[in-house]
Parts: sequence; structure tokens; C-alpha cells
Amino acid sequence: MESHRKNDNVALRKEGSASGSYKGYVPGMALDNSEEGYWLCAPKQEKAWFKVMFGKEHTIGRIELFWEYPPEMYDIFFMIGGAWQHFMEIYSTKMEFIAEFAPMMSTGCMLKMKKFDIRKSLLASQEYAYGLKRLRVFRGGTRVIWHACSVGGPK
Repeated sequence: MESHRKNDNVALRKEGSASGSYKGYVPGMALDNSEEGYWLCAPKQEKAWFKVMFGKEHTIGRIELFWEYPPEMYDIFFMIGGAWQHFMEIYSTKMEFIAEFAPMMSTGCMLKMKKFDIRKSLLASQEYAYGLKRLRVFRGGTRVIWHACSVGGPK
């Protein structure tokens, strides 16, 4: 896959929000492109969500997700024309997910988690949680590619 420049990431250092966070693992930690931290949802919150607004409308064509504690099932939404539009449902416990898609205009991205992966989502405290290391959304888009496992596709 082609490499992407850091300044093409429209989510980079934007303010994120979430349904909850655990002990200082705030949403911004998944948007700073650092290897050091990650967002961690509140334990036992199986229906957690994570959201980032881009600040303005961008033509986007690639999303990359890197997990510390991946969900077993989740949905990806994009804000299009002022409304959240369902983009893809993911059934995968892979630590990363990358998709390139036909260009579209969007002002935000949201993940809605549906189910814990009981093999990979267990914290040392013996509670389940999701941990997102990095969410990156890039300008452009030329072709449709899914890396990792995806059942379903763009809607």
C-alpha cells in the first residue's frame, strides 16, 4: 500500500470524545500518532464509542485503526452532510485494521464497539475494556482495499 504523509491525517491531534475513559487514558491519546499511550474505555462498558471531528470537511479515502485491546465486533461511521452514516461493520480481533475506499467528503469519524474479545480485552484488573492505540483518517482515496478481516463492506 502507498505510504501516507503525517500531514494527510485529518484526525491528527484533533479533540476526541468517548463514552468514557479509564484512569487518564483519554481519547486524545489515540489521536496523537504516538506509540506511547492509548485510549482505554471504562471497564465493563461493552457498548463503548469513540469519536473524532476533523474541524472541517475533508475528502477522505483511508482509515487505519491500531488496537491495544481490540473489540470482537465494531462499526465505523463517518459524518457526512451533518449526519452519521454507517460505513462498515467489522468482525475481527486483529490488532490493526486498514481500509482504503473511494473518496468521500466527511467531517468526523466514530467507532461503536459491540462486543468484547474475551481473549484479548482482559485487563490486569480482570475487567474487560477496549484500548485504541491510534485512529488515523487520511485524505484522498483511490481504490478499495481491506487489510485484516472485514465482513461486510462500505454501505
